[in-house]
Amino acid sequence: MATNSISRTLALAVVGLMVTAAFSGSSTGSSSTGSSSTGSSSSTAATAAKTGVIAGIDDGSLVGSTAVTVAETCVIGGLDYGPLCGLIGTWKSAPPGGVDVAPGQAGTKVGQGNPATSPYYETITYTPAGGAVNASEQHLAALYYRQQVFAKSDNKQFHDQTGYLIYDKSAQMVYDTFCIPRGVCVVAESAPGATMTLKTMTLKTQSNGVAQTEYMLKNDLTESFSITFELSGNTLKYKQTTDLYVYGNPFSHTDSDTLKKTGR
Repeated sequence: MATNSISRTLALAVVGLMVTAAFSGSSTGSSSTGSSSTGSSSSTAATAAKTGVIAGIDDGSLVGSTAVTVAETCVIGGLDYGPLCGLIGTWKSAPPGGVDVAPGQAGTKVGQGNPATSPYYETITYTPAGGAVNASEQHLAALYYRQQVFAKSDNKQFHDQTGYLIYDKSAQMVYDTFCIPRGVCVVAESAPGATMTLKTMTLKTQSNGVAQTEYMLKNDLTESFSITFELSGNTLKYKQTTDLYVYGNPFSHTDSDTLKKTGR
């Protein structure tokens, strides 16, 4: 308890320094008065914000806080979760909720294969899942997540997705690996030239990024997938596109939503 109290006190002090520096307009290493103390304070705050570790103490209570949402790195349990750190916690749709545009089924009002728009709301929870080592040289840190999506029309769940967001610090890569109960699994990653920062992150499937059942290959083929995250404090936005070949035609299935963090 004593260690945690010290950690929290230091964390609040650092956040205060960051806010003071931000509103005073001073930059790291300088101030309007020429005093070196302001520059030192700004540097200390910036260092703490980038690492998530203060005075040698890894404070998990900072996850999702002001310090971490501007962070470039964040250490939890000895693992650096980098740009994924600000996602940790539980997120729920903000009004008016999300929009799903999928191919209509036979017998529906829109007709088979035509765009069917479905407003929805959802809950997504991201939890630190630990690390892994591949081929003795790739060191990874993963967040486990579960996404549950409900139709606004009847409040019934129509999508359940489980997966991992994985950070490779050395290669500066992020991977989204997930499966859905339709017999489809996807691996999307940051491609060369794609934006991958804390605030914006775009992941796409590469040459072998989709695994699916023989039925899906023949009847509802997933050809590619991409998702863009935008994170700002306690607000998370995403837009995703799943390119399909269904009912004999190509179709871009899209989903987008804005969520607010509701807890850890």
